[in-house]
Amino acid sequence: MNIRFIPTRVHAVLDYVTGASLLALPTLLRLDATASARATRGWGVIATVSGLVTKHELGVWRVLPMPLHLATDAAGGAVLAAIPVLTGEIRSERRSWLPPLVVGTMEIVLALTTKTESR
Repeated sequence: MNIRFIPTRVHAVLDYVTGASLLALPTLLRLDATASARATRGWGVIATVSGLVTKHELGVWRVLPMPLHLATDAAGGAVLAAIPVLTGEIRSERRSWLPPLVVGTMEIVLALTTKTESR
């Protein structure tokens, strides 16, 4: 059974939606001064740039192979999910640590379930 069922086009759309959401989320939740907020914004920039340079249907400068993009997503997702634990913010309000944990986990799952070749 192949666990890679998400088309690269869907993943590409999610890259841009995730990037924009992560850039806005700390401001919307009023968390500008936390390490999780900085990591969330940082991953938002990386997700957006990564989407722009990946060899998939919505890439603008198609230089990054999809398997490498997915590996980067998985590694970055793991770091993003771990930030609240590493910084101790996991003991603070849920709104400060839940977004990076959820999005980081989502990035790992998407990296493991997205096809490695575009049509």
